[in-house]
Amino acid sequence: MAWSISTRNMTRIHSFEQAKKHWNDQPEWKSKHTNRRPLSGRHEPHKRLAQQDTGASYACILYDTALVTYFADGSVAAAYPIRSPVPIVSISR
Repeated sequence: MAWSISTRNMTRIHSFEQAKKHWNDQPEWKSKHTNRRPLSGRHEPHKRLAQQDTGASYACILYDTALVTYFADGSVAAAYPIRSPVPIVSISR
């Protein structure tokens, strides 16, 4: 049996600039977590963008795993190699 995670309405982020724009365009969640913004709607908090080091980097997080982190200097860090077409982990250069 297979399972999948719907990414239909999820924001696609490919760079630090896109992450920063998404961060600034999204309102905060009404919670104690002020360093998080939704990637796929407010009812899916397990898919989120987190600001790290006061804006020096942004991480795309699925549940509690930062799958991709975008840094201000243009570098990108992936948590581990993934063979998946899921937009949250697509890295294009």
